Amino acid sequence: MSGAAADRAERPISFAAPFRHSAFTVIWTATLVSNVGGWMYSAASGWLMSSLNPDALMVALVQAASSQELGWATRQSEGDAFHRRRYMTSRGSN
Repeated sequence: MSGAAADRAERPISFAAPFRHSAFTVIWTATLVSNVGGWMYSAASGWLMSSLNPDALMVALVQAASSQELGWATRQSEGDAFHRRRYMTSRGSN
């Protein structure tokens, strides 16, 4: 083995190695902040609903409705792709 390859083979790879790239660090940090904000929103909406109406069904409905937002967006984008595909095949384009 050459000198550089031997050094890499002997050195263990650090779990923090991806953080040497600034783009990865920025995206990872933004994702972490976004996730924490989502958790705070989820906890706060359940807490607010339980103080407004202590009925367990209403609190559960609020939690279910807040978790369905992503599902609707995903279905809509899948539907857009389907219509585009149908349009392209009906026009005879490849």
